Amino acid sequence: MLPVADDAVGRRQVKAPPANASVTIRNAYRKHSDDLLDVGCLMLATMRPDLQTGLINMTAYDMIRQLRDMFQTEARTERYDASRAMSACKMAKGTSVK
Repeated sequence: MLPVADDAVGRRQVKAPPANASVTIRNAYRKHSDDLLDVGCLMLATMRPDLQTGLINMTAYDMIRQLRDMFQTEARTERYDASRAMSACKMAKGTSVK
């Protein structure tokens, strides 16, 4: 099991193993680091170029946090508008819900 610690933004990060760690621990850490890099590259590859520019030097965790900060307010507003529009709809009198 790799040692973890909470960082400043509250997410769990894997700590680098000490130099005297077992081969299994070092290999697990290397795999985790490689997977994190792969995810970051895939995220960047699927983004619009204007988003890529601002996120290119971030880890996958940091990209997710930044994207959430950028789009969460917009998504909340859209959900509110959609729910308001749906609640404003009325069924015609005498019809049944199917």
